[in-house]
Amino acid sequence: MVQLIAQDGGSPALTTSLTLLLNVSDVNDNPPRFLQPSYDAFLLENSPPGSLLCTVSASDPDDGDNSRLVYSIEEGHVQGALASSYVHINPNNGNLYAQRTFDFELLQVLPVSVAVRDSGSPPLHANVTVYIFVLDQNDHPPTILHPAGDGDVPTPERVPLSAPPGYLVTKVTAVDADAGYNAWLSYRLLPESTEPSLFHVSPYTGEVRTARALQDTDVAVQQVLILVADNGDPPLSTTVTISVALEEEALEESYKPRDFLAGTKEKPDLTLYLIIALAAVSTVALATITLLAAWCLRHRGRAAASPRCCWAAESPSRDFFKHSSPKLQLCSDGTLKYMEVTLRPADAQSQCYSTCFSPDSDRSDFTFLRPCPPPGTLPREPGAFLSASGTLRDAGQVSAG
Repeated sequence: MVQLIAQDGGSPALTTSLTLLLNVSDVNDNPPRFLQPSYDAFLLENSPPGSLLCTVSASDPDDGDNSRLVYSIEEGHVQGALASSYVHINPNNGNLYAQRTFDFELLQVLPVSVAVRDSGSPPLHANVTVYIFVLDQNDHPPTILHPAGDGDVPTPERVPLSAPPGYLVTKVTAVDADAGYNAWLSYRLLPESTEPSLFHVSPYTGEVRTARALQDTDVAVQQVLILVADNGDPPLSTTVTISVALEEEALEESYKPRDFLAGTKEKPDLTLYLIIALAAVSTVALATITLLAAWCLRHRGRAAASPRCCWAAESPSRDFFKHSSPKLQLCSDGTLKYMEVTLRPADAQSQCYSTCFSPDSDRSDFTFLRPCPPPGTLPREPGAFLSASGTLRDAGQVSAG
């Protein structure tokens, strides 16, 4: 509200006033806001459809239609189905209800996206995620996995009469489809068994053992009844019957798969054939080596005529090394220029092998063949060549001496 006053300049001054009422129209400039960043809802499995899950709430500071909110479920898929097929929300107050019965063994957590929008023009909206946790209920009794009988006739467990106390007869194995405490199993021997004092059942592992030594007066076929119960509230249970046959130890040993053994004899034993073949090859190889060694020993005295044996004749390299004459040649500054090694065989008509080595390399620089003259007529190369046992001098030092 605004008041205007007008005044003239006369004496006395005259005035007049005017009051203005201003109405400010709201503009949809504020989006709605949820009171929580996310919501958690808990639902016991097998609850009937229509159960209240939770209530989501949002606010809008605008006025009039701009603050009127509408809630809805955003379309999404959960396990191949639309999210709106699982839950329903009241568009006016935000109450979330279950659309179906939930099974914990199939679905444990259901995330649902909830949207809210105002009625302004244009409308503004916001989103929040609601996590629906399905709680397990003890709705599955234990299931026996072992022992499993063939049809209605259970397979008997054979126990020798000589079995000591604590002899393991069998082990009962069971599972529970529930979770948590509802899946904890315990085992108990029922008094309806033939002789409850003859056996003992472990309450946590399900192992069935003998409680005492067996006697001839005990019933030959024992019926052992075991109760398997879970830890739910109320607990669910399953009963299993085990047939135990008390037999002599000889009867147990006499059971053999004779048909299987007879069938194996008809088939050829490939392992035996392989062993025979390996023994034959080894025998032939040993005989060959023995004959070759005997032949070499017999011809050892004739090494010159038959050098084929590995030790029949001495290697020619031995003669070369026996008559080798290494020589050195020096430079004018006293350093080693190269070394010549001449390998001379015992046979004078053979050829000599000369190899020169450079002091800067560990390999042969060149190799050549030449006729070998008698030892007394070896030609002298230019320069001073001294044997390795002599004094090292170059050509100038030799002439000066």
